[in-house]
Amino acid sequence: MSTTATKLLIVDDEPLMRALTAQIFRQRGHEVQTAVDGFSALRTMRSWMPDVLISDLNMPGMSGFELLSIVRRRLAAIYVVATSGAYTGEELPVGIAADAFHAKGTGIKALVEQIEISAKERPSLLRGLSASAPIWTSRSKTAASGERPGGTAYAMISCPECMRALPQVLSDEIMTIHETKCMYCETPVHYAVVQELNPATSQPFGLARQE
Repeated sequence: MSTTATKLLIVDDEPLMRALTAQIFRQRGHEVQTAVDGFSALRTMRSWMPDVLISDLNMPGMSGFELLSIVRRRLAAIYVVATSGAYTGEELPVGIAADAFHAKGTGIKALVEQIEISAKERPSLLRGLSASAPIWTSRSKTAASGERPGGTAYAMISCPECMRALPQVLSDEIMTIHETKCMYCETPVHYAVVQELNPATSQPFGLARQE
């Protein structure tokens, strides 16, 4: 059993994966809460703040891409591990706002060791946001998104510096990091469109280079 108890929030839309991961960490003495998507995770964090967030990336509702972007900007002290079956290897995929990555299907032992090492070597509370970590948005899942006359898709993106909303026309390029400039404070803003969840396929997806 672990000698350092850690508060973990596990976010995954797969019930079996969510329950199994939670059970293993609870057996090792950690305090665990679970959530089914990004919205559920944010609601949990209003009253219960975790030390570590373990989140799947490809989920309906609010995806892990969107959730991790919000957490990194607003709750930088949380140690974040992104998980997915769509990427391979141990390297953190480009553009993901996390401290570490765990590929699903490679066994949970490595994930447990990773979390327990991070609990002993607590990272700085002033961890910064990498310029490669964009704001993730969706073409259709938020009330601030919509279609202009002529079928042009757009979304409202909040500037991370002044927090004002920026209307952005969305191209058809999915998982590509775009750059714009805040019209109010001129801060560079990076954003990307989340690939729609397709339950009928398990094809891996990738992230294109920044424009």
